[in-house]
Amino acid sequence: MFFFFPDFGENVVLNANKGEWSELYTHLRLLADGKVYSGDENYNKIAEDSFPIIKIMRREKRDEDDTIYVVDSAKRQILVQGDRKESIISQDQFSSMADLLLQEIKAGTGSSFPLPDIQDFMRALNMHGVKASSIDKQDIRLILHDMRVDRNREMGFSIKSRLGGKSTLFNSNGDGTNFRYRIVGDITDEQISYLNLISRYFRRKKNHQYSEEEVAEQDAAFMSLPEEYQNRKPAFFSVWFSLLEDWGYKLEYDGVINDVFKCNLRNIDSHFHKVLSECLVRYYGHRIGSSVKNIIDNVAESDPVGIECEDRKFWYELVMKRFLIIVALGMKPNTPWDGVYSANGGYLVVKEDGDIVCYHFYDRNQLENYLLNNTAFETPSTSRHNTSKVYRGEDGNAYINLNPQIRFIHSLQNE
Repeated sequence: MFFFFPDFGENVVLNANKGEWSELYTHLRLLADGKVYSGDENYNKIAEDSFPIIKIMRREKRDEDDTIYVVDSAKRQILVQGDRKESIISQDQFSSMADLLLQEIKAGTGSSFPLPDIQDFMRALNMHGVKASSIDKQDIRLILHDMRVDRNREMGFSIKSRLGGKSTLFNSNGDGTNFRYRIVGDITDEQISYLNLISRYFRRKKNHQYSEEEVAEQDAAFMSLPEEYQNRKPAFFSVWFSLLEDWGYKLEYDGVINDVFKCNLRNIDSHFHKVLSECLVRYYGHRIGSSVKNIIDNVAESDPVGIECEDRKFWYELVMKRFLIIVALGMKPNTPWDGVYSANGGYLVVKEDGDIVCYHFYDRNQLENYLLNNTAFETPSTSRHNTSKVYRGEDGNAYINLNPQIRFIHSLQNE
């Protein structure tokens, strides 16, 4: 056994967050185990359903050659091929270093932190940085042996870690993902101004730059609210919805602002943009929680697009699953989607105990159920995504914008 040491400075200390260190951990743990297990919708490993790993390919820069890690399970060793050199490292050593890395990730604090104890081993693996180059939505490339068809397949997987903060599935992108709603009724400029004062009050931070006069105006608007509404801080959207209802106004879905995103949603189903618009109304305004599954089931009860199926809950869950799997593995909202899944393998999830479970695209039902049962809507930055104010359009009507953002949930309880 021998090691090679690529030329990156021994005095360079690498810093990364828990999610990024988790990608390195995934690399080491998979090579130590030599296989990856499927998971069920509750993150449980399915012991009888595993895929032997033939190789892992890693590229840190797009213009570099791959470093290839070949698994020899019979000899319990890994052949490392890269930088015109080769080395052989035992799987037991990979296991020991993975255990150490897991322990240090759990103990890490701050937004990013160094783990110097692992860097010598990284040099032996021809690793210059913590993260490999991500190609679209794939974080790691594997060649797996599918025993069901007795074939080896190269696949790209996206890695999600439960060791740190909640991972994002779908990120908001300002007007690129905004849904617009028209306020139906003759809302006055004074009422619009009042709603915007309420928004600024709820979003006001300690280091705000408002004048004393502006702060007093916001405070007065807040104090004029019914006590029940005051206690909803910081959910100013639900206060908006309640006030509009009290005043006799309704919201009417007006469309997706970005045409590319709207077309991408139509490619899922011609009705889906309307379905998602109803989900946003329920999340922001109806205060029924954030669980994607709970919200889509609530939408199904009222059947806003008129499916009129006997089991309409099935249809609404079906189109939501399509959306989740497409954004997980391929679609970017403001790029025309060509139907290609860039992370064509699926998802690898690092659990709190260090186990890694696979949600394979071949087992589409398991992957879809996992995504539906383990995701939740959340509120993105309202100022950055143009959702914090009521405004008049060129047609004189009043509008608000709502923006979708979806994260994975750590708890298996509904959030």
